Amino acid sequence: DKVKNKNYHRLLNGDKQHIQVKRMNKKSKIFLFAIIIAVTLIIIFLANTIKTEYDIHKELERIKATDVVEYNNAYYEEVLPKDLKKYNLKEDVKSDIDKPLNVIANNQYTLYSSKSIQNSSVIICENNNNYFYAIFCNYTSEKEITEILKTYGIEKADDIKKIKAGKIIHNNKKYIDTFYNQISNCKIDKNTEGAEYLYDIKVYNNTNIPIFMSKYRKDNKEYFFISFSYYSIN
Repeated sequence: DKVKNKNYHRLLNGDKQHIQVKRMNKKSKIFLFAIIIAVTLIIIFLANTIKTEYDIHKELERIKATDVVEYNNAYYEEVLPKDLKKYNLKEDVKSDIDKPLNVIANNQYTLYSSKSIQNSSVIICENNNNYFYAIFCNYTSEKEITEILKTYGIEKADDIKKIKAGKIIHNNKKYIDTFYNQISNCKIDKNTEGAEYLYDIKVYNNTNIPIFMSKYRKDNKEYFFISFSYYSIN
């Protein structure tokens, strides 16, 4: 009986040790899995940080390479050749000249309107027979929202072809009418301090050049913030 009891206790102790080993293996696997997830998240974070730094550096280099032209109380930024396709602009800039604007910008550029862009969001600049597009980027003074819309050739709701709100694209007439009435009668709040960012908005007319806006919520009210930078860092 004593031998049997000893063998029983050995078996029992063996089972306990086996269970403890299994528990340890399970904890080790969970710990290892947690480490893998943590390392993966760190790698993703570092990769995004590096990409952001690279994009910022790239954007700063682009800004240095572009020229800024002042026309009609607004600033226009040169469109580099590599960005022409982005806005469906012609490579042969000279062939797109419509009418002279009878203004010499910055005492060096002769300005023209564009045949393909029938609004003032894009102009053509010439200096010593060199031609380039310049795209509207900001005003020199504050403007009403209706004036901002007119710069893009939008004078009524029907001039809007589509609206991209966040990731959703709207081309429904009822939605566009409601949006136009809302944006036309609102104040543009330029102070985003303390506001909750909601989503980005792009408003398109019949060209591929959008008005960039952001939707914010502040003091339980929603409002728009307009950004005039066309070269957003992705």
